[in-house]
Amino acid sequence: MVRAIFSLTASMDPMERVMAVFGLAGPIFVSVFLGTWALAPYTARPFVKIEASSCPTKWTIWLYIAMVITICVGWAVRDQNAAGKEAVWISGIWARLLLVFTVIHPLCLVLPRLFGRTISKWPGLLCCEAAKSTFIAMCVVVFTDDYSYGGAFMGAVAAAFVITISVTCVRIYAVIKVCSSEEGFSMLNFDTYYYGTSRECPFSPAMLGCERNRAPELLKDSDEVELANAS
Repeated sequence: MVRAIFSLTASMDPMERVMAVFGLAGPIFVSVFLGTWALAPYTARPFVKIEASSCPTKWTIWLYIAMVITICVGWAVRDQNAAGKEAVWISGIWARLLLVFTVIHPLCLVLPRLFGRTISKWPGLLCCEAAKSTFIAMCVVVFTDDYSYGGAFMGAVAAAFVITISVTCVRIYAVIKVCSSEEGFSMLNFDTYYYGTSRECPFSPAMLGCERNRAPELLKDSDEVELANAS
């Protein structure tokens, strides 16, 4: 599939090629992300209660804030008279990033955290990393090709690139930390450490009755813990 996509875009500018791939892959990433919520309620569904006061998912909030500032600064210092392939990056990708990080991210990803709930489990992280790889590829194209931008805007692009890589580094650190723990690596151990959730309540409360009826015994135990905490 990937070979077919690149054969169809062989005559395109490198940035246009990456954007064409992103145009096809982006909806796929979103569909897979939401599909895991529906098809894997125990391993992928979010809104689990965050118990830890300090955990990697809370640390990345600061990187998110830095990313919002970077995107807004980049938009403010952009060349409004840019034309050609330079305009494609600004009016296409950067404008989309502005929408994502100032509207979609706060509503879908930040708001649940304000209520002490997770926004995903490990399948969501994989979708996020796959989507970020496209943005990283775009940044590489901008830095290595003959794009003509002002120094301030290029600085914003560089900062966004560093922040994107930093989020991945935090997640890699979390994997290493869990692997070196006494319990060893498992998806439950990773979710517990990265998201700061309770090992006794690892499942999302957003489940249908039929899903709860066929759930693992651990879910029934977590329901009892939730009721005990509520009382």
